[in-house]
Amino acid sequence: MTGKGTATAGMKQRDLKTMRVAVISMHSSPLGELGTRDTGGMSVYIRELSRHLGAAGYEIDIYTRRRGPERAAVERPSEGVRVIHLDAGEDGSGSPCDLHRQVPAFLESIERHRRERDLDYDLVHSHYWLSGLAGQALSRRWKVPHVVMFHTLGALKDRALGTAREPEMRVRAERHLAVCCDRVFTATAGEREELIRDSGAASRSVRVVPCGVDLERFRLLDRRAARSGLGLAPELPLVLFVGRFDPIKGIERFLEAVARLKTQAAFHVALVGGEGGSGGSAGVYGKLCADLAIQDRVVFCGRMPQEALPRYYAAADVLVVPSYYESFGLVALEALACGTPVVATPVGAMKALIADGVNGFLTRDNRSESLAEALLKGLHWRGTRQANPASIRETVLAYEWRAIAKAVCAEYRKLLRDWAARAEAHAGRWPAGLCLECRRMLHVAEVRASS
Repeated sequence: MTGKGTATAGMKQRDLKTMRVAVISMHSSPLGELGTRDTGGMSVYIRELSRHLGAAGYEIDIYTRRRGPERAAVERPSEGVRVIHLDAGEDGSGSPCDLHRQVPAFLESIERHRRERDLDYDLVHSHYWLSGLAGQALSRRWKVPHVVMFHTLGALKDRALGTAREPEMRVRAERHLAVCCDRVFTATAGEREELIRDSGAASRSVRVVPCGVDLERFRLLDRRAARSGLGLAPELPLVLFVGRFDPIKGIERFLEAVARLKTQAAFHVALVGGEGGSGGSAGVYGKLCADLAIQDRVVFCGRMPQEALPRYYAAADVLVVPSYYESFGLVALEALACGTPVVATPVGAMKALIADGVNGFLTRDNRSESLAEALLKGLHWRGTRQANPASIRETVLAYEWRAIAKAVCAEYRKLLRDWAARAEAHAGRWPAGLCLECRRMLHVAEVRASS
């Protein structure tokens, strides 16, 4: 079988309608608290995609690094899905760059778990560059194909901010993995083009698979009831931000845009994310609000579980996505599913999702002046007949998670057929072992772990 090192054993007998997939998510658990540093849209993507693949009959094992003794070793969040928490290296979260040194220990923990339970996998699907390194090593050891999705790209984040903030190891790893992995998923066509241009990856190997939305959770709600439940006045317009408090999210630029509109429009701002209160990043942005004299307009709500977000979306007149960079922009999809228009910078999937005067407005460029202009348009438009919540929701019905999972299944099946054909053509001598550059990056991690 596949986990024991034969690439084609049993492949011809399988109808490929179901399979067992090893999902690698080293630094971020799909069951973690949303809004923390390492738990965001990627965690939602893994959790929801796995849930729908499991419902379709797939067996999904999600491997993640244990972050404390409070979680069971194995959790079963939905049908056909297991989340397996493994010890790997030192306790604690650490930055993704710090966790690079733990990649060899993590992949060996996965292999030990697989071997002890005699598990076979048909395919490895890794998320983020750290998991990609582990996944590539495991896929070559198990002789099964490997899909990687980076979710964000270090080179594009640096380019968006105009600084070299991302670790050089990350940028190099992403460029190399894009070339040597069997498939790369990107969330948008724009990111696919950027990745191919930046890394030299073969265009046939890079596939677009967008994010999805839970249309049962994110649905139309009564706006007045939502506002009443949140203790908000029914009349005053509300502008909502949902996301991590990270410089890449453009919160500073958003608050500057709010300040520009002080004398032009009366509205309140709710920031969902960060720590809430006056500590940490909320304190930094709270000081900025005071400096801009908009502190009486802005409320810091802190992090919210996903089940609480539909009420915030329904209560808002507009969701704003002021980011400098997004791989996709999941919160926009959620807001639109709730019938709330979106004002956004032209990042991630925004150009594909947002049509001016249909379900929101895009800024002309990245300046705070342009954001203020688009925000004012959105607030005025919200009061017109054209801003119909049901019509806004209709614009994203195609992104329902079941449809996304179906597309992923089709990609998996095509990859497995291609893989089996190549293995047969090479008379069992394919794939070769782990490439020299991947071995080098893992060796660097081992040296760092022992130092």
